[in-house]
Amino acid sequence: MIKGKVLSGVSEKNFENVKKLQKKLVRAYGRNYERYNADIQERMIFEKTDEQQRRFFDDLMGIQLTRRGRYVAALKAENFKSLALNGNALSISYYYGDLLECIYTWGRRREQDKPLIHCIMASFTSEMVHEYICYMYSPDETKRSKSRRKLEHFLGEGFGNDWTGKMLPVRISEEIFSLAFFRTVEFQMINCYFPLERLYTFLMQLETAAYSMSEKTWQEKFIKEVGEAVAKDFEENKAIWSLQCMDMLFENACLNQQQMPALSFSFNIFERTFISLSKNTPQPRRKGLVLRVGIDTQQADFDILGFVKKSIAPQEEQREKYKKIFEDISAAIYKYVAEYVRLENAVGIEEKLTRKLTAQLKKQSIFEKFKTADAIAFPFYDFDLSYNIIKRVRDKCSRSFTQPTLLQDIVKNIVKIYGFIEEELTSEENYYAEKNPGSSFPYRRMFSEYPYIAAMKKLKDNEFFVRILQNNIKAGISPSIPETEIND
Repeated sequence: MIKGKVLSGVSEKNFENVKKLQKKLVRAYGRNYERYNADIQERMIFEKTDEQQRRFFDDLMGIQLTRRGRYVAALKAENFKSLALNGNALSISYYYGDLLECIYTWGRRREQDKPLIHCIMASFTSEMVHEYICYMYSPDETKRSKSRRKLEHFLGEGFGNDWTGKMLPVRISEEIFSLAFFRTVEFQMINCYFPLERLYTFLMQLETAAYSMSEKTWQEKFIKEVGEAVAKDFEENKAIWSLQCMDMLFENACLNQQQMPALSFSFNIFERTFISLSKNTPQPRRKGLVLRVGIDTQQADFDILGFVKKSIAPQEEQREKYKKIFEDISAAIYKYVAEYVRLENAVGIEEKLTRKLTAQLKKQSIFEKFKTADAIAFPFYDFDLSYNIIKRVRDKCSRSFTQPTLLQDIVKNIVKIYGFIEEELTSEENYYAEKNPGSSFPYRRMFSEYPYIAAMKKLKDNEFFVRILQNNIKAGISPSIPETEIND
């Protein structure tokens, strides 16, 4: 899909042609959008609802679009009965899942209000698909920014809530928790560790006599070999993938009551002894290097659907967000290597080596390994479709997870839920393709090719990522449960 930002890569003539096509597309959908809204407000609402329901609908339409979802989500049982908006809506925290849950509950408690609910859902779909089209295709950057904010406001603080959280029941220390979504009150995230075996082997075998501190050729050879060792280590341990996927799963992170744009990591390298409990291991005790990752946060939401809101940002923006991780890991590696080899007299090597390491680590990013066009990973903006998919996925989960699962299977089961979503998106694609021959609705591809989803499928059997997630889920829901030891 073409966004305004992408246009800078084409010739001036083609740039103008694409801009014209974009304007035509936005104008064409704008006309359809006006017709959709007129049909909902002038036909559907009068044909399907009574006078009290119409008054409620009119009151809702009078609320600013960015707040409309919040007002519906804030409805309680007494509001259903009286059909009155909740005056405290703006003081209540709002997640997109709250809106889905309200629609689900309202339709089951008040059968007579279903025609009104259908009108509300149709209105949300019309308005938000319009904002999506404008955000994705408008050549006007100001309009695109406004539409992006409206899409983000529609999701509120995040996608999930306690209702979506029930997709995944997990047993931990004889207690059962709903772990597709949970809020933490206050906790300290658990450090995680990744082995650096190639770097350790290189340093152990290093013949310092073969290098001259002052020679340019020595520096080039040393930088190249350290860079290659680090590249192989991170290709194998998947540390970058793990940290990025962790950041996708934990949102609304806070430190000292200040909200943070992402999880905050700190890094250092140290030597440790690994103890194997396996009888078949030839070396039950061995030394090695590890990358220790500290995670500084005191509060966060764990949400297996939290990546949806993050996917609204262009991928270039998402790549930039993780730039500091690469730089900080590079600095930690340089610090250790410099002390081990005594590089203090090697003029200019710090900048060259850290630049090399940063470039190598950037290649390990999920946004480099799984490059794809900018696209919002899940069509939450098509509210009717989104509601029906999440409702059916919850039903599939209740049939699939008839007994609480084990925490060590958390990543496999999260990926299993993503598989359910892919199945439902495929079903919707096929339905719309039959209704609109010749049209393309690539919902499943946009979901499955989103870098986070592609990486999670690869990480489901990665022992380091599984352990990190396991320990931090324990810390978030029950700090008294001890973390899993990293010694195997």
